[in-house]
Amino acid sequence: LFDAKDYGQAKAAYQQALAMKSAEAFPRQRLAEIDRIMQEQQRQAAQQQQIDQQYAQAVRDADNLFNASRLPEAKLAYQKASNIKLSETYPQQQIAKIDKVLGEQLRREQEQQALEQQYTNAVAQGDRAFSADQLTDARAAYQEALRIKSAEAYPKAQLAKIDQKLALAEKERQEKAAFEQKYTSMIASADRAYNSRDYKSAKDAYMAALDMKPGERYPQQQLNKIADFERILAAEQANAKVTAVNTGSSSGSQNTKPNPGALSDLKFANDSERDKYLNNLKGQYPEGVTLEVHKGRTATTYRYVVIRGNEVSEFRKVKYNYGDVEYSDNGIPTTGQYFESQVRTRAGEFYQEFNY
Repeated sequence: LFDAKDYGQAKAAYQQALAMKSAEAFPRQRLAEIDRIMQEQQRQAAQQQQIDQQYAQAVRDADNLFNASRLPEAKLAYQKASNIKLSETYPQQQIAKIDKVLGEQLRREQEQQALEQQYTNAVAQGDRAFSADQLTDARAAYQEALRIKSAEAYPKAQLAKIDQKLALAEKERQEKAAFEQKYTSMIASADRAYNSRDYKSAKDAYMAALDMKPGERYPQQQLNKIADFERILAAEQANAKVTAVNTGSSSGSQNTKPNPGALSDLKFANDSERDKYLNNLKGQYPEGVTLEVHKGRTATTYRYVVIRGNEVSEFRKVKYNYGDVEYSDNGIPTTGQYFESQVRTRAGEFYQEFNY
């Protein structure tokens, strides 16, 4: 029984043998050894019971923390339980689960932090563009922020502001375009009246244009020209009487009708040749303005010889039967506006006209 470690029955057998022979030492030795072994077994059992209790408590604590999702604390508790009973696999299994969950949480947190940073950057970019009135760039940035966090109210509010500003800008653009169109149409109407010498209508239109844009120089310049032309016209009308009297007198070259012959194109090889031609005109025509109307088969040429002091010029306007008009100054093409400004008689200036 002792060899089989059945110490309880062995002890009873040894006590029975000792009762039979109380002086025998061997049963006593065995009984003492059995008592020592049984005491050690009791001590080890008590110790194991304590370890089991500690392990069980540590596992319960760890499980409670795990179920409460307090995973870092639960991990420490499972490690404590594993240290109590190294052979147990349950704590290590739980620790592996916790590591997996914590790793997934960390990955999601990092992803969320990255999204938050992207959102913050997009909003900041949108705010900078919005402050600089770069609305297209601001719209793109706020839309990107809303793509990252679709539930955020701020990007939506900013996009609504951008829509309002763009709508207002479009309205202002259309109003400005309509205003500019009206102004341009008014100027065009005034220019047509001016070019046809309808100075009253031109003046009304230029003044209306000036009311639209008080600071514009062009309509004011045209009004100044009309005022000058009106003064010149008044002088011409006053001078017409003097011209009629002069035409009826018999003195000077003013009563002599020039005979220019057939008109040829004015083409000069050099300045000297041109100056010689113009000096000859000065000897043939009086100072002032002489108009010769030469009617041809396909066109009518209006030849003006203008002599003012030492300056002599020959201006021509060729009006073709099919409608085109050409202007020239001493044989050099010029504009109708410049032509008209130069051939008009000035205050007190002599004027005569001949038809051929």
